[in-house]
Amino acid sequence: MQSNSKETHVHAVFESIAPKYDLMNDLLSFRRHKAWRSFTMRKMNVKPGATAVDLCCGTCDWTIALARASGTG
Repeated sequence: MQSNSKETHVHAVFESIAPKYDLMNDLLSFRRHKAWRSFTMRKMNVKPGATAVDLCCGTCDWTIALARASGTG
């Protein structure tokens, strides 16, 4: 598989699962991913006004949680 066609294939796969990603994550993890995020957010101890970067934010769950914890977005 050539690099360009491989890139196109991977992109197509992600495009096909994106609309149902959150639902599938809930089902496959038995909603544990929400508890893991909550646990990690407590461990991160993000203070109001703190700055954080969410690389490869996916569906923005972590980004939203970080913004809420910092109070400044």
